[in-house]
Amino acid sequence: MNTAIHPVFLIAGLCMIAAIVAAVFAFRASFGIRRVLLSVLATLFIVPGVFVFLLLHPELIDARLRTFKAFYHDIHEGMTRDEINSLLVRHYPKQGARHVPRILEDTSGRLGFLMNPEISSGPDCEGIFLTVNDGRVTAKKYVED
Repeated sequence: MNTAIHPVFLIAGLCMIAAIVAAVFAFRASFGIRRVLLSVLATLFIVPGVFVFLLLHPELIDARLRTFKAFYHDIHEGMTRDEINSLLVRHYPKQGARHVPRILEDTSGRLGFLMNPEISSGPDCEGIFLTVNDGRVTAKKYVED
């Protein structure tokens, strides 16, 4: 079992610690120029941490992912196909800004959706896969890019 921290997270964490230390010294500094320099240094140190955070949470800047994940979170076990379709219409109205996900699989036991890439050149790799028994959802799985 490998429990080592990935270098990207390690660098981001160390930069966040350095940013906090620089911010503390900036607030404690008595001279204006030293305070400004330490504030700029704290800002520079915080950038890698913010960048890693946004990489781990792309839905904060991508509305396609935000809508698709909201659709996934609104699906619950026990829902019928009609309820799933009404959720789909609610999250993806005909005149809405987002394009409807592509239905990947629609059989008696499975239902799958792939996120529409819209104008993005990337493939539609985010997926929602539902297991259906007796017309009701029994399990759901979100597959990330």
